[in-house]
Order: sequence, then structure tokens, then C-alpha cells
Amino acid sequence: MFKFLVSLVLLTIALALTLRWMHSISLIDAHPSLAYQTLFLLAFATWLIYRYLLRVRKPEQFVQLFLLLTVVKLIAFLGYNFFMVMRDKAGAKYNVLFFLVAYFLYTFFEIAFLYRHVSSKTGR
Repeated sequence: MFKFLVSLVLLTIALALTLRWMHSISLIDAHPSLAYQTLFLLAFATWLIYRYLLRVRKPEQFVQLFLLLTVVKLIAFLGYNFFMVMRDKAGAKYNVLFFLVAYFLYTFFEIAFLYRHVSSKTGR
């Protein structure tokens, strides 16, 4: 769990620094106005789901719970995206695009750690 948490913090810092660097060299036109809030939300949700899924003992329950949490996460993040668009209509494009990129990176990160955890338990 500690390794996951450290990696999660490093991923969040790397994304924040990459965003600042891309903006400083004019690789992107505008800095998403809700970038840091998005990173915090995604990191917190990833940690929460990972922590909860580690406690599941039966493989059947693990798969069902993972799918259920994924659907709940998607619905909650849809609401967050709606909030972002309503709060900053001018920068909505940048906020939503940043969210999607970060969401896929955090999801890949979560799945990679969960796969390693499940694989080590089944002896693969």
C-alpha cells in the first residue's frame, strides 16, 4: 500500500509539473483553470478505490465490485465535468481535455497496481 501511495503522489506531481512545463514553453495555449482540483480529485478517488478493492478476498466479488466502482466513478466524474463546464465556460475545452488525459493515466495506474496485486495472490 505504501508503494502505491508514493507512486500515486509522484504521478500527481509529475502531471502538475508537466502541465506547467507545457504551458511555459507554449506547447499549450491556456492552463486549465481547474487543473489542480482535477488532479486532487483523481488522485483521491484512485487511492480510495484501490484501498477498498485490496480488502476484497473472493475473486468473483473483486470483479463485480471493480465494475460497480468503475460505473459509479464514471457517473461521479461526469457530474464533475458538468460542474467544470458550468463554472468556466470559456476554458471548458482545456479543463475537460486535461481531465480526460489525467483520468486515463490514473485509471491505467490503478489497473496496473491492481493487476500486480491480484497476480501475486494467484501465483502468476
